[in-house]
Amino acid sequence: MVFKLSIGSYGVFHSSHLRYSSSSYRSGKILSSNYRSLLNAFQVANITGRAELLMSLFLLLSLKFYISKDYLKMFIFATLSIFSKEQGIMIFPICMMVDILRKEFSFQRCAVLLFTALDFALIRLALNGFKTAKFTSLDNPAAFVGDPIFRWLNIGYLWFHHLSLLILPYPLCFDYSMGCIQLINSYSDPRLGLLLLLPVVIIVGYYAVRNLSDSDQRSILFGIIFGAFAMFPASNIAFTVGFTVAERVLYLPSIGYCLLLAIAYKYLSKIYKSLEIISLVIMAMAVSHCFARSKEWTNELSLYSSGLEVCPNNAKIHYNLGKVLNDLGNEAEAERNYWNAIHLHPTYDQALNNLGNLLERNGRRDQAEQLLKRALQAKPHFAGAWMNLGISQMNSGKFNEAEASFDRSLRLRPNSADCHFNLGNLYQRTNRLHKAMNAWRNATRIDPTHTKSWINLLVVLDELDDCQSAISLSDSVLTHFPHEPTILFQLGSCFGQLGHYEMAEQLLQEAISISPENSLYHTNLGVLYERWHRYSDAEVSYRRAALLESSDQKTISTATENLQALTQKRDFRKNSTRHH
Repeated sequence: MVFKLSIGSYGVFHSSHLRYSSSSYRSGKILSSNYRSLLNAFQVANITGRAELLMSLFLLLSLKFYISKDYLKMFIFATLSIFSKEQGIMIFPICMMVDILRKEFSFQRCAVLLFTALDFALIRLALNGFKTAKFTSLDNPAAFVGDPIFRWLNIGYLWFHHLSLLILPYPLCFDYSMGCIQLINSYSDPRLGLLLLLPVVIIVGYYAVRNLSDSDQRSILFGIIFGAFAMFPASNIAFTVGFTVAERVLYLPSIGYCLLLAIAYKYLSKIYKSLEIISLVIMAMAVSHCFARSKEWTNELSLYSSGLEVCPNNAKIHYNLGKVLNDLGNEAEAERNYWNAIHLHPTYDQALNNLGNLLERNGRRDQAEQLLKRALQAKPHFAGAWMNLGISQMNSGKFNEAEASFDRSLRLRPNSADCHFNLGNLYQRTNRLHKAMNAWRNATRIDPTHTKSWINLLVVLDELDDCQSAISLSDSVLTHFPHEPTILFQLGSCFGQLGHYEMAEQLLQEAISISPENSLYHTNLGVLYERWHRYSDAEVSYRRAALLESSDQKTISTATENLQALTQKRDFRKNSTRHH
């Protein structure tokens, strides 16, 4: 759709003034659609990519209506473009440029466009509290180079890199930050030679087009200026952007490039008669490349793996790959990728934190604690790392240090249900049960669906023989967890202890229906039936518990002992009755 609108705007522009021939226009459509096929290999799945597409779509519609002098529709679509993404504000200088090229420049119209652009800029700044986004050297290293000369040399090289992706979108990567593109720190860096080619290209281009018709010269100028204006917000000139290279910012500039391709096709087709066949071959290659790239976006594992092929020195990709592999249960490969991320970026706090958690789970607590402390040195206000450090210290028996770490985490992030839960676990281990229950209650107030906090709270109330308090929580708990077997079991046990046998039976049977292989549930149901004097039902429950081979052996032994005791009681009653 963006392609069709770009060609439509281009067609209206030329039909109204530049008299671009229909044959070259058709050839331009073929070649431009060919290029758009390549461009479709760029990322469009995420929210930012879709915002870029919407911005481009509305901007082109706005340009189309401006060219046809339908200013109301132009303003509506300009507004939609800007609120899709801020770069849409470039519609106003593009419209001014159109007037100049069509020799219809009006100071009055220019003033309206200029003041409208300023109004939109003020509205956008007001929405953000007149504050610009804060980025770091991790997001955009080139913009934070200390030496101003090398800073602009690096920024210039990023322009060149964007241009190279515009001309040939291969290879592609979802993220170009954190070491993907090494900084230029020396005048001997060979990449500076690429920047020196720029004036050569301008001179050669000038001599190549100076003999073209006036219409084509203005068409070329339109394409170049359109692409430059479209790229300006991502250029780091007016303000610092939060990325190194972003394929998505090339959607709109590619339209100007397509216009240049159309003009080139017009002249080259006169020299090379087989150009149409070549275009078909390129289109087939583009479709194949687009298909392959789309497959890489089907899941995170393939996306991050493909990213490493393009940017092996990108610490963020190693970190993301480590997260995915960890979620898939491949802890050895996850650990390797986390270490790679840390070797590439030693102060990468997220990688240090995640690796620390992984090592903690595997019992390597000393190493985990050191990594978590390194994460906090890199980012002292990292609340999650303070909590994880507290967990590691608690598991190592360093209870005072663990409590201090949990307190620090809660000062930074007081509404963390997980941290309150872990603090409660610490209090439980140090026999401060009332404090533990208060901590778990805090966790459930913050997050009523925090399952582990509810379970721990119910278990401790049961251990303290305070089943009445546990039952008082039943309505709240069951509202959020009507099908959580552990909670149903705990509440059922408490109802049974207080003599509410029917409610206890209902809850325990529901827990068993959800988790039928849990021998503890069958055993406790047997205990309930025995209290209820339903001895035959108790015997059935005990036998079921004893037959569950996959269950905990201690629970099976308990069920077997209860069954034997129940059998002995039954035999004793029979003998007593017979003797009587």
